[in-house]
Amino acid sequence: MRLTTQELEKTRVELTKSRQDMTAFRMRTQIVDPQADLAGQMGVITGLQGQLAEQMIQHDLLVENASPKDNRVIQSQKKLDALRNLIDRERSKFGEAGQGPNGESYAQLVAEYEKLAVDREFAEGAHRSARIAYETSMAEAQRQSRYLATHISPRVAEASTEPNRQRLLALVAGLLLIGWSVLTLIYYSVRDRK
Repeated sequence: MRLTTQELEKTRVELTKSRQDMTAFRMRTQIVDPQADLAGQMGVITGLQGQLAEQMIQHDLLVENASPKDNRVIQSQKKLDALRNLIDRERSKFGEAGQGPNGESYAQLVAEYEKLAVDREFAEGAHRSARIAYETSMAEAQRQSRYLATHISPRVAEASTEPNRQRLLALVAGLLLIGWSVLTLIYYSVRDRK
């Protein structure tokens, strides 16, 4: 019981620490789940790429119908360049020199989050195992205590009550006296008849 209690306490401390590390990560990065945030960022990039494709089609149609110096063509080209720059800026957040929260790249954030998640899962598994071992040892101790529980406290006999020697001696003497009396009466009775 002592060993399993110590192990349970140790795993509880480790689990608490891993959960605190995860909370500190979330507070520092202001991201609850980097994978969900990453999926959101990918959605932004996908949306921007869709806008870029539409703008490229409009620009190609405009170039076919207008001169290259037309104000609409120039504005369309500026919009294309702005969309490309925006897509490049969003993609740079995923690389090594990312501009994610606190200047970190999303790759670094996801790697750190995954390490913390694995540590937490390991701590939860170890705590679950220690809890099972603790409950098993407690059940075993309770089972074994049934054999050790005393119902009547044992005592040393102070004086024997059985057999009562004096009464037994008096009873034997009385029977012998009665036997002798009967035999004596029989003897005198037979002798008087002769």
